[in-house]
Amino acid sequence: MNNNDEVVLAVYEQGALLGSQLQEAVDNATNELAGDPGALAELGLTAGDLGEGFNVKERSGFDPGSVLIAIVIGAGGKLAADATKATAKAVWNMIARKIREERGSDALGNERPTPDKQ
Repeated sequence: MNNNDEVVLAVYEQGALLGSQLQEAVDNATNELAGDPGALAELGLTAGDLGEGFNVKERSGFDPGSVLIAIVIGAGGKLAADATKATAKAVWNMIARKIREERGSDALGNERPTPDKQ
């Protein structure tokens, strides 16, 4: 599901937001988080550490007609350099929570195992 230039943080079933809508919600939530230095400082990060941000990639699922949404980050950034991805996953969880609060609990579908955990 990924190439050498990206790290997959999370995979979801299609929710209420389609790919482009979800990307917009991700960008908005990332910008909100970047404007909250206190929240980032708790994770040892600054707004600059968010780098290129999180990208939404749509993929076909195993079932006909199903769509999987992968949340990826560029492999060259500080977040991806964390070998355990714990910090990047913590940031993503903050963003996902913001999206669900602002766009509804069904904005993202159910989380699925990431490729490295299957």
